Amino acid sequence: MWVVGQSATFLHWNGATWSETHPVGNGFVLTRAWGTGPSDVWAGGDGGALIHFDGTAWSYTSAASLSRVAGVWGRSANDVWAAAYKLTHWNGTQWSVETTPSGRYFNAVWGSGASDVWAVGGGAGNILHWNGTAWSDASVQASDLYAIWGSAANDVWAVGGTVRGQIVHWNGTAWALTFDQGNALRDIWGSGANDVWAVGSGGTILHHP
Repeated sequence: MWVVGQSATFLHWNGATWSETHPVGNGFVLTRAWGTGPSDVWAGGDGGALIHFDGTAWSYTSAASLSRVAGVWGRSANDVWAAAYKLTHWNGTQWSVETTPSGRYFNAVWGSGASDVWAVGGGAGNILHWNGTAWSDASVQASDLYAIWGSAANDVWAVGGTVRGQIVHWNGTAWALTFDQGNALRDIWGSGANDVWAVGSGGTILHHP
């Protein structure tokens, strides 16, 4: 297990103890980590930094036109998405910036498969969908969205909010605002459809169902 944070800190859990390392210096903040397995892990952070672990060592790359990498998700070692000012895709060899509507920036990405990927970000209800060929707008009545997670193609949740917390849900047909109160929400994750957690400012922790 890997955890990342400020000063380019990497924490690794080997099943018994935590160890700390700074393999690429300490001049920036890391915000997200994701991987397919022990020998294929990505971490993203400030300045478009995208750092890869091959099971032995971490190596630094940077995706063009990205600012702070806020989210990383993939389906396999050669199909990885990163969310930032732009959306960028890793094909196993290089990162390429995607064409998306102008004026959008992104905080998170998640998918159920290669042709079903969602990206959420800043701006009123900013949600885009990838069908394997192109991105399309799938906006919902909500404010900024910060995180997204799903248990299946027809069960996807996104959270955010500025003045108050908001949760939107995709049922396979349409997005709907299902929660609109309390503190702003910043992340969401679950182990399955009946065990979903959302967290946010003010120590907010919500559980579904």
